[in-house]
Amino acid sequence: MNIGKIILINFNKKFLKNIIYFLKFSLVGVLNTILNYFVFIIFLLYLNIEYWISGIIGFFSGALLGFFLNRSFTFSSNINKKNGLIKYLLIQIFCLSVHICIQIFSVEFFSVNKAFSQIVSIIITVFINFYLVKNLIFNK
Repeated sequence: MNIGKIILINFNKKFLKNIIYFLKFSLVGVLNTILNYFVFIIFLLYLNIEYWISGIIGFFSGALLGFFLNRSFTFSSNINKKNGLIKYLLIQIFCLSVHICIQIFSVEFFSVNKAFSQIVSIIITVFINFYLVKNLIFNK
């Protein structure tokens, strides 16, 4: 077997492993979103908490679930919970900020429909979030 084939095989294995990580990460993201919205609705409608406070509580509840599921399920990591969680939450806050900027930018400069601006932002930030979480927290 020549060196080119060995490099290609190793590249394909690494690429496939990253695809599996990304699919697991995406599944965890769906679960985070469900929890986020559920907690938001409970605080907003049943506990009569302001919508923006309910949104923050929902966001962080989803982020906490995301950290623990990504730590155990997605990346099978044994990273220190305290240090890992702090980094994870900082990345989530960063990605939320990027998400909001993309939404505003897409609506104001590209006339994207406001209802679709959320989708545009999600598509972009999910990749940023995955890259940062995988490489800054759960890198092996």
